[in-house]
Amino acid sequence: MLYSQIESTVYTWASTNSSIPVIFANENGVRPDNKYITLNIISYTPIGQPYSHMTDINGDRYIDQNEDFTVELNAFYPGSNDDLQVLKNSLKKDVVIQSINDSGLVIRDENGTVMDISTLVDDTIEKRYLYEFRMSHTETIFENVSFIETVDIEQI
Repeated sequence: MLYSQIESTVYTWASTNSSIPVIFANENGVRPDNKYITLNIISYTPIGQPYSHMTDINGDRYIDQNEDFTVELNAFYPGSNDDLQVLKNSLKKDVVIQSINDSGLVIRDENGTVMDISTLVDDTIEKRYLYEFRMSHTETIFENVSFIETVDIEQI
């Protein structure tokens, strides 16, 4: 699964289940004037060792690698912690779980807390809230390893 596909799936979930705008973090756009949520996918981590399937009669083999990643959501402006809580709660809905699973992703460890990480910015407290959870998917790699067709054995 390509990174852009993962981003698209996570963005679709967030924007569909949020009543305020969702934008990708670290973009060079204009900062919204009202409540909004930034979305960032961080810390890609391979889980365990790759699993190699048996080679078929054509010499083709598939290798699966499970990968874990963190979805980070930041909400800005007073009251936006409620918007993060709504997104968090949506991860329990069957229709959301099914949609995410159908795209090849799995929700993991979504029971985190919406945290208040407000900070002082230019003599004013900027209200900011954070919610992180983990997702995973299986990356499948194809290769043709060929195979030995015949072996000439010389008798001694």
